[in-house]
Amino acid sequence: KKRLGDRLGLAFSYGALGRSYLYGPMECFNPEKARDAFERDLEISEDIGDIIGLIKMPSFLGQVAIKTKEYKKAHDRFSESLKLALLHRKHLDAAFAILGQLEAKMLDKDDEQDLQTEAKQFREIWDQLPDDERGALLSALEKVSNILPSGVSLTGPAQQDEPG
Repeated sequence: KKRLGDRLGLAFSYGALGRSYLYGPMECFNPEKARDAFERDLEISEDIGDIIGLIKMPSFLGQVAIKTKEYKKAHDRFSESLKLALLHRKHLDAAFAILGQLEAKMLDKDDEQDLQTEAKQFREIWDQLPDDERGALLSALEKVSNILPSGVSLTGPAQQDEPG
């Protein structure tokens, strides 16, 4: 693809390669190679103005950072993805980015874990998603919901203290 000048195809190929290193069979698991592939995809996406790559690659890099226990870096990457996803009204990508932020915060033992801001933002996006896009989120939503403390809801109404 490099020789033919198909830069978008090359970016897609790097993204696919990164996903295979990150999510493929265990014998392929290699977060460092995944990071390299996603960074190459991101560089090409920046060069050619590929908005989808610019939105998705930071989230994939956030997933790599979670796998390597770099939780603050992961949160920053998901935040980068979220900003662009909201700017371009890519609600499904925004929802995935928020779930990544929540996961990074929950896994970071040094974080104070104020999760309500992200939870509220996720609920607002969730309410806008069509059913097919909600379905695409279900396994990630379940994964994050299972590690959230009680009192933090991602799909129901916010739980608030009763006025006293």
